[in-house]
Amino acid sequence: MGSNFIQGWNFGFIRPIVGPDEYYSDAIKIINPGAFLSGFMRLQPYLLIHSRSHPPGAVLLIYFLVRYLGSPAAAPGAIAIFSTIITSVFFYRLLKSEKTKELSGFLTLLLLLVPSIQIYYLASIDAVASSMLIASVSLFITSKLLTVLSALFLFIASFLDFGFLFTIPVIVAVEWLWTRKVTRSVTVVLIQVVFYLLIYSISGFNYLGAFRQASQIENPNGFMLLSNPINYIMTRIEDIAEIIFFLGPLLTYFGIRSFINHGFKRRFIQIASSESDRSS
Repeated sequence: MGSNFIQGWNFGFIRPIVGPDEYYSDAIKIINPGAFLSGFMRLQPYLLIHSRSHPPGAVLLIYFLVRYLGSPAAAPGAIAIFSTIITSVFFYRLLKSEKTKELSGFLTLLLLLVPSIQIYYLASIDAVASSMLIASVSLFITSKLLTVLSALFLFIASFLDFGFLFTIPVIVAVEWLWTRKVTRSVTVVLIQVVFYLLIYSISGFNYLGAFRQASQIENPNGFMLLSNPINYIMTRIEDIAEIIFFLGPLLTYFGIRSFINHGFKRRFIQIASSESDRSS
């Protein structure tokens, strides 16, 4: 929140939600949420740039936040508090399954200092989606008994962002590497299918149809890596460069200190080893 306050209340808190191309502009037009869901594919091409490239959950979340919190200015705070708590708890849980409590806590702190969280967790729907994905993967890895709950978190993420699909190969790979089975990961995927079949039978909303339409809107000439490889490669480089550019003073300090300490330790071990060899 402090980072955003640098820009002031309007540009730091309100503008990310109520900007001209944001979900809010489409959310305030909703009269009936059920009708919006059932008619989403028909409305999708006419929605704003973010709304039409995401599942309907993104717009509906803003709709309900503004409606029940009473002001768009309250939505960023709610998103930040919820997403930060979920991310912290489940990332810490994931680490603690293999690391000490102290190291897990410190690494969780470092995660919260990563630029994407510092910049986007206050006013982006992606913050909620990413926290749901972290929760899903954490539960999947740390508890066989909570597979259904892991699937539920994944479903929430899928209703907010089509990017949830990148998580499926992760859980399949983890289960296969550890057990040489894919039973639980397939179960998680099947639960997603059941959820969306139920939604389709109740409302008529077709998730696969919305995904295909969003893909066609975003990439009218086909997959960008094939249709425009230079632009695709450069935007991937920019994504990585943004993390480095906005690394911030604390992560920069920790990174430099770790690099120096590691370098000194490695050099010391090499010297000690060579001295030992000469003595022998």
